[in-house]
Amino acid sequence: MSSLITGSLARQLIGIRRLAGVDGPTVGQAMAHFGSGATMVTVLFFGLLALVPSPGLPVGLVLGSAVALIVARMMIHGGDVVLPSFIATRRLPRAFLDAVLRRTIPLLRRTEKRMRPRMVRFSTGAGATAAGLMIIAQGVILAFPVPFGNAFPGAAIVVLALGLLGRDGVCVLVGHGLGVLAAVLLFALIFGLFGAIGLAL
Repeated sequence: MSSLITGSLARQLIGIRRLAGVDGPTVGQAMAHFGSGATMVTVLFFGLLALVPSPGLPVGLVLGSAVALIVARMMIHGGDVVLPSFIATRRLPRAFLDAVLRRTIPLLRRTEKRMRPRMVRFSTGAGATAAGLMIIAQGVILAFPVPFGNAFPGAAIVVLALGLLGRDGVCVLVGHGLGVLAAVLLFALIFGLFGAIGLAL
């Protein structure tokens, strides 16, 4: 499931600006941009998109669903994944895409410089499977319509994807920690909401 990074991830992501056009690329076009065999780079990109606030856009639902479907299909069948049309045809507005790249590329460049293969048992074999399952879980959490709730699952997806791409077990473990935190915050919010409803009744 994992593969070593070939070339600069930041450069690959910046290249997506060529697709932007007036209205911005669709989710399917963004995925196709990274090419065959670059599925985890797509997952990383979708995680980065989730990190930037997007008022009025169903970013969490669309990207969370896409991430969960992509990684689940990748783990079960392997190879490239075709997204359902209702996800693939969703557009990523140009202004939103530019804002994401402007805010996240400098951080990604700094992170890439610090990554290296280490503690590889957490990013290969059973470790990669566990990371994939955590990414799926974060995709599901991301799809929940929680106000300002995209940051932690988005960050977990990004860090886990980076760890798998670079076979950096330390990065993968940090991603698991972020994923657990995202799940705890979601459950706390749900229980708090039900508690408030119970008090109101």
